[in-house]
Amino acid sequence: MKRSTKIIAIITLAILTTEAGLVLTSWLSARRVMEQTIQDRGATLREGFAIAQSTTEMQLGAIANFIADVEDVRRFMALAQVLGDIPPAAMDDYRSQLEHIIGARWSNLQFRFLLRQLAFHLPDGTTFLRIERPYQHGERTTPEHGLVDASIASRRIRSGFEIGAWSTGLRATAPITMQDADGATALLGVVEVGTSFDPMLVPICPTAECGVSVLLSPLAAAAMAPASRDALFTPDRISERGWLMEASSNPAITRAVIDALPQPTRGQSDTRLLRSPAGRWLGVTTFPLLDFPAQADAARPPIGMVAVWQDATDLIDGLHADLRTTMAGALLAFIVVETVLVAGVHLTTRRLEREIAGATAESQALLRKVTALAERDPLTDLYNRRSFSRRMSEETARRQREDRPLSLAIIDLDHFKRINDSHGHAAGDEVIMRLVGHLGHVLRSSDLCGRWGGEEFLIAFPAATVLEAGRVLERLRACIATDRGPLAFSFSAGVTQWRDGDDLDSMLHRADECLYRAKREGRDRIAYDRTPEPVA
Repeated sequence: MKRSTKIIAIITLAILTTEAGLVLTSWLSARRVMEQTIQDRGATLREGFAIAQSTTEMQLGAIANFIADVEDVRRFMALAQVLGDIPPAAMDDYRSQLEHIIGARWSNLQFRFLLRQLAFHLPDGTTFLRIERPYQHGERTTPEHGLVDASIASRRIRSGFEIGAWSTGLRATAPITMQDADGATALLGVVEVGTSFDPMLVPICPTAECGVSVLLSPLAAAAMAPASRDALFTPDRISERGWLMEASSNPAITRAVIDALPQPTRGQSDTRLLRSPAGRWLGVTTFPLLDFPAQADAARPPIGMVAVWQDATDLIDGLHADLRTTMAGALLAFIVVETVLVAGVHLTTRRLEREIAGATAESQALLRKVTALAERDPLTDLYNRRSFSRRMSEETARRQREDRPLSLAIIDLDHFKRINDSHGHAAGDEVIMRLVGHLGHVLRSSDLCGRWGGEEFLIAFPAATVLEAGRVLERLRACIATDRGPLAFSFSAGVTQWRDGDDLDSMLHRADECLYRAKREGRDRIAYDRTPEPVA
């Protein structure tokens, strides 16, 4: 063999080896990028789940506290203790009266917040009345060391995931208290409200490209009443390995992948690629689900797990397309030697950079979307309760530093329920948006506005006295009076100004009292906790 032939063969072998190494290196790099992208997406969905759960628990806690503060509830719970030895028929009559009193409020709350549980417990933990099961009472149906016991012991609102005898889901408890003649606070009982995970899953992932499932371990429902357990976990919601499907945005996908998922331990998560029945690739991230007792006891194992997934078929197809393209470039580089090789590698590198940039932009966009869901009300784009509270804390701190006034107003649309009942919720949403439009015209850029409840709004007026805040609200009333929309509406408001030692809760309490005074005095007016000068 001629020396030149040997040299060509050696160079050819070197080129083939180099090209093979480049192809392998390129593929491994693209695979690492894909895996990291899938992990980032999973982490974003996990954060979205945590935010949604926290928001739901705060909402449940506020509802439980609202019911606990109803005067009739306090009165009947006090009677339940004083008259504990009366005949059962008479006690049942007291339960029926309490059920009747709370019924209208419960129906409204159940519809607005998709609640499915409301119960009243005595200070010893036994159930006095369960609205959804009015004939189940007089026994302890909540877990030991659970939310009810925690509220009894601490006399504070508690929330978390819990499995009881009749149902599972997110719950919140609030103590029912009353001051006795000596000024001491007496515990009359505990209010418990609950909902399922299902209502919070859609905002986390509103498209078919991703999903969320809440899964309970096989032994999690052992303490439930058999009839309730069988009704809640039907055969199609139990996997071959015994996993129980508590909630899912896509049950079909959950059933297909559930038995291939590992059970995560505390503080750990797992991300892997799985194939759906439709042939799509899914990036599935699992992390532990802790019930309320496990949150307080690090020795308790998770009660189950949460699985979040996203469609990763585009990433897999992109990886395969990159592999094919790289091999074609390598072959072309082999034919035209080093010159084409360099060009091919350069082209591949640029393409990979674009893929990485695209994947990063997509992950950031998803993160921004989840963040917006956590901070803004979806209908009005105003601050939600959580973000308004945070901004208000910043304003109170600034007020203390700069020694300037700060006023707070609470606005409530008059007869809003009547609008919803008579014209439908779409009309109610339109009235809310018209109010928000007028707010945008009268408020200053420095004012803070948030949606506190369904038809309730909070407005913070930095560097404004209660008189100046009242002038703004009167301008708002004037704008609404000239509104030519299909439905006439008005609002009532309560206004207060910062006092030494105040925080958001104390200011909101005074403003709320003023609001109720405005309602009592005929609505469509503004009430102040300290009467200001006449508002021009």
